[in-house]
Amino acid sequence: MRQEIGKIKISFSEPVIHMWSVAVEPGKRPLRRHGHINFEIMLVDSGSGLYTTERCRYPIKPGDLFVFMSGERHCITDVGEEGLCIVNLHFDPIQLLGSLSEELSDENANFCFSHSKSFENRIPAESTGELPALFRQIRREFEQCRPEYALSVFSLLKLIIVELIRNYNYAEQGPQVKRRHIHSVRKAVSFIDAHLAEPLSLSLLSQAAGISPNYLSSVFHQVSGTTLWDYVNSRRIDRALRRLISDPEENILSIALSCGFNSTASFNKAFKKVTGMTPTEFRESGDILTI
Repeated sequence: MRQEIGKIKISFSEPVIHMWSVAVEPGKRPLRRHGHINFEIMLVDSGSGLYTTERCRYPIKPGDLFVFMSGERHCITDVGEEGLCIVNLHFDPIQLLGSLSEELSDENANFCFSHSKSFENRIPAESTGELPALFRQIRREFEQCRPEYALSVFSLLKLIIVELIRNYNYAEQGPQVKRRHIHSVRKAVSFIDAHLAEPLSLSLLSQAAGISPNYLSSVFHQVSGTTLWDYVNSRRIDRALRRLISDPEENILSIALSCGFNSTASFNKAFKKVTGMTPTEFRESGDILTI
């Protein structure tokens, strides 16, 4: 069972920060190593289980914090007899490039898309330090909606990022991302989200970004860690996921067309590449991809 706690939108229809709680039934769950553009932080309220990633399997216990960068694949595959209660926080790193990456130093500007090889996705309860308090404060801001709560949420999120960099060996030293590249990618992303249901071409997107087509393809991958077209498909699939959940009776072809796909065949292929299942399987799974 999933219950929304709160969300913040900047433009268009997709939230840039989204928090919700999930109660998971006991038992084994099929391995669906799903990944998404959003950066994810998850706090375990109660229960136990196993989290399976590309690298290993992590035990889950109350107070644990899990962190997954954009595109990092993960899935809860086992839930203990008492069930599992968790709180998920997602934020869109590309939409936040202007307000987040520009405030980080050059060496950490690519925070959302890479981390050091030694960083563990699971931060055990006994080692989480200040992180749970900051996380729960974000939850309170969403629940109370006091004046300027969105500003407070952004500020708390930045404090969490600083904690991960300073105290959890998160940051990876590598090529620095140039600020002008971030501006170009942000322009392209804004155009993509405004025209997601329409036909998109490299020529259109490069015009929106104000740089050449080949240069856009190169810098987009450098900034985001994903290709331009994988990003477009991921955004379209994100929108389709929400439609499949909120409109369970809507025809799949209708959803595909409204999300920018020109046929059910192309929709099914892209959907399976991103989620590991078909749209029909997703509907039957009971929203398994929320965790």
